[in-house]
This record gives sequence, structure tokens and C-alpha cells, in this order.
Amino acid sequence: MNIFNNYHSILLAQAKTTPSIFWDIDKDSLSKVSQEALLERILNYGNFEQLKDIVKRRKKFKKIYKTIRNKQRCNLRPEVINYIDLFLEKYV
Repeated sequence: MNIFNNYHSILLAQAKTTPSIFWDIDKDSLSKVSQEALLERILNYGNFEQLKDIVKRRKKFKKIYKTIRNKQRCNLRPEVINYIDLFLEKYV
């Protein structure tokens, strides 16, 4: 459970650096948003600096990404999927 909290806090920190991508979520409720939803939004609308920070914990990142990627209805943009798949293939 500690790993969840640590990675969730990394995602929350990144979410707070660009609140505009979470415009529809109340700031006080942001901590209740799932890791999958945070990661999906950061990957689709965040910047490269955020990406570098969230992939530092590669195994945890890969696990959450694969959960998002393998959903029947994946909301990740095709460019994001391609880039992350290539990254994971090479570095993880």
C-alpha cells in the first residue's frame, strides 16, 4: 500500500503543477482521483518534464500504463500510446 501512496503522491504533485488539465475536478477532490485517471490525463495533456518525472519509477509506471492501455475503451491519444510503447520496449 505504501508504493501506491508514494506513486499516487508523485502523480498528484504533477497534477498540481498544471491545474488547467484538471479543470473539471475540484482542487480539494484531486487526491481522490485514481492513479489511472491522473496518469491518463498527464500523458495526454501534460508536458515532457512531467513525463520524465512520472516514469522514474518505471515498473510502477508500466503497471498502471498497461492497465490503462489494455482497457476496452482506452482514452490515450494514438501518439501517446506509440511513444510510451516504444519507450517501454527500449527502457523497461
